[in-house]
Amino acid sequence: MLIVLSVFGGILAIPFAASAIDLAKAEQAFNSDLAKLSKPTPVLGGWAGNDSEVSKFSVERVTDPADWNALWARHSPGTAPPPLDFSKVMAIAMFTGSVSSSIPQLNLIDVKEGDRIDITTNFFEYDMQRGKRPNHYIIVVLNRSAKPIRVVARSFGLMRVPQNREDLWKEFEGLDAAKSR
Repeated sequence: MLIVLSVFGGILAIPFAASAIDLAKAEQAFNSDLAKLSKPTPVLGGWAGNDSEVSKFSVERVTDPADWNALWARHSPGTAPPPLDFSKVMAIAMFTGSVSSSIPQLNLIDVKEGDRIDITTNFFEYDMQRGKRPNHYIIVVLNRSAKPIRVVARSFGLMRVPQNREDLWKEFEGLDAAKSR
């Protein structure tokens, strides 16, 4: 199809590409692209707070009971770890370590899954120190997956330049088939 327009007294002929599109092929291409997008993934459970005994920054992927017991013993000594079935689930534990109280809390914002699992956290930084140095944490329980994982923290502070920041906290490689069972 050709569209003919009169522009400033002249004639302009423009091929109209949309008329040549096969709608079935366009739908197939759209659906293929849509399938590649990350999708929200269910969070099966978890814990968050500012009273962890883990005083150093760390992000860990836990896929077996021995590692879970060791992590929980560091996080909350003297308490039994909550039961998890690691044949079906995994835990991602994020610890800020001892931070200034200018960070009031750490929040889970999003968990999406595509070629990898993307976990996004968020915190607001106060501009003034408040004294106590909490150890913030989030432990997220997800369906077990061998996919790579990327953990990102978004933060905001009024007196900081730039005010908004996104930091990559950790990237985990995918697990091999033997470890993912």
